[in-house]
Formats: sequence, structure tokens, C-alpha cells
Amino acid sequence: MTAMMAHREAGKVPDVVRLIINGRAILARRRMVGELQVIGQSIQVADSAWVDEVPPLPVTVENDAYPVYSYEWSHARGPISVCVVIPFRPQGWATTRRLRIVNDIRPDLTKGIIVDTSEITIQSGNKLILPSGLGDGYYPIFENRNLGIQTQSLVIDFKVWEKRNYGVGHYTFDEYGLPSIEE
Repeated sequence: MTAMMAHREAGKVPDVVRLIINGRAILARRRMVGELQVIGQSIQVADSAWVDEVPPLPVTVENDAYPVYSYEWSHARGPISVCVVIPFRPQGWATTRRLRIVNDIRPDLTKGIIVDTSEITIQSGNKLILPSGLGDGYYPIFENRNLGIQTQSLVIDFKVWEKRNYGVGHYTFDEYGLPSIEE
């Protein structure tokens, strides 16, 4: 696997997702974080502050309960979620597409969800609140479809492998390129 995440492979819900960050291999381990009760065949995913203000994702899944997994990297400063996966059925012959995310907050940004509170909410019949990787950002959601027809899984990629602009301040960086604010 290259620096980018293999979204089709992550959608199969393996025990481990492998990434390269700053030239170093990391392993993120699967952890079940809850169950999503889908009603009305729709799912909303957004920053926790405005999840009720965004339309459902452009996918259709059956009304049922589905496990939700976070893939966590055991970093020295604590666990970091690299992605969230919601499997709806066993994956085979999958095609992957990046979902178009509609929002009224920034209608020009449709390639991901905007996160300003360092957490996302996934909701339908119930609500799951999860930390968003390294915090605030712009995170894509990928859909894996069986032969391009039925949704098999959703993958929310927190892009921890991507270089970031950390803004103003004095930082030191660890071997993975992650910052720590100097005191």
C-alpha cells in the first residue's frame, strides 16, 4: 500500500489497515465502536456541531443494524483513528467511488465532510460520535459497491497520511511528521 489508504481493502473490514506515514509503515487495528441502526434507508455523517443540518449521504442501504468500526493507530501520544468503516454486506467485486457531500455551510466544498470540532457524528435511527483522526480537517467518504450496484461499505478517511499545514506556532515533529506544540 502506498501513502494513500486502500479504500476498497478497508471496506472488507480486515483486522489491520496498513499505511505509510512520513516514509514509515504503521498498522491501524480494527475496533468496533458501536452499531448504527439505519432507518429510512438513509445515513448522515458530518461534524458533530451541524450533523442535523446536512442531508443524508447519496447511498441507499436496507433498514437494519450495522456494526461501525474505527481503525486505530497506537501512536506514542495515544490512539489515533485513521478511518471509520461501516460494512453493510460482504464485499465482492467492488467498485469504489468518492461520495459527493452536499452542505449549505460551504456549498463549494463537495469532496468531503468539513470537521471543525475534532469529532464526527454518524446518525440514522441512533447517533454515534467519534474522534476525527488528527482533529479538524476535510475528510472524504468512499462507497464500495458490488458491481457498482449495491452499497457494500462506507469508508470515512481521516487522511492521517497526508501532510498538513499546521498554521502559526512553534512545533516539533515526531518521526511520523506529527506536530507537538513547544512550550
